Amino acid sequence: MIHDLFPNYYFLFPAVLWKGRKDLFFKNRLPRLAQLYPVYAIIVILVYGWTIGWVLWKLPSWLDYLPYGEIGAIFSYLMATNLIESLFVLLVVVVVCFLLPRKWFCEVFVSRGSVFIAATLIPIMFFEYHFDNPVVYSTTFPLYLAQIILAAGVLAFFAGWIRAVRKVVESIAENAVIFLYLSVPISLLCVIVVVFRNLL
Repeated sequence: MIHDLFPNYYFLFPAVLWKGRKDLFFKNRLPRLAQLYPVYAIIVILVYGWTIGWVLWKLPSWLDYLPYGEIGAIFSYLMATNLIESLFVLLVVVVVCFLLPRKWFCEVFVSRGSVFIAATLIPIMFFEYHFDNPVVYSTTFPLYLAQIILAAGVLAFFAGWIRAVRKVVESIAENAVIFLYLSVPISLLCVIVVVFRNLL
């Protein structure tokens, strides 16, 4: 019937059908935008919170020998770096979501993504804080990271499997979105400052 209606274009229909199936495949394997915001908010709280805590710790000594402009420049570079780091972490989680079956991750992306990120970043921050020796760091960190990822995967599985835990995690992540209204404009402003400092 299609061939009778469009005799000159019938050869295109297999390609159109394949494209539709491919688009549907990618759409089903990737989280929705509404799912990305809460997970990114958790990333922002951890990454930016760590940096701001470090800045507040260093600030009293900086005030003794650095002008305000230099302190502002350091803060801008840190915020711009945090923006890149947080987006990279989000990309990693999205790739994991794409590679795993939809029911394993995508359908419960907010709960499992948030727990996986928190269970990975917090121990890494703890490791970074306690190990200053480069030799110890380089020899110990790879095994430590593998253990962290394994443990984070287990915790993320239970976070999506246990309904009560899933609801609590999703509620926390959704409420954390409010921090994006502050972090994103500040980060973009800091990126502009960094660009202008490097151009001038």
